[in-house]
Amino acid sequence: MFDSCKFVWNQALGRWSDLWRHEHLSFSYKDMDAELTDWRSRFEWLAASPSVPHQQVLRDLSRSISAFFDKKNPASRPSFKKRRDLFATARGPRTASKSPELDWG
Repeated sequence: MFDSCKFVWNQALGRWSDLWRHEHLSFSYKDMDAELTDWRSRFEWLAASPSVPHQQVLRDLSRSISAFFDKKNPASRPSFKKRRDLFATARGPRTASKSPELDWG
């Protein structure tokens, strides 16, 4: 799953870089999500993994790109993920849930 998330990040970042550099066009989360649908239809191994982590990766990249252009809080340019880079993608729900094993007293 982590390799597929790196693939999605790098593909979307490459697409954004090309569009921005050559055509000065933005690449929004909505555009990235449409590309993800296309990638999942073309790559069987990508379609075999869950789509939610891929969507989270695209949201993270979209936030990184926005931060890069933010004049008040400038961040560095988003970078491509290498094979050795750790990639945190899976996040749990934001709501606390009661676990049957725990005694909440």
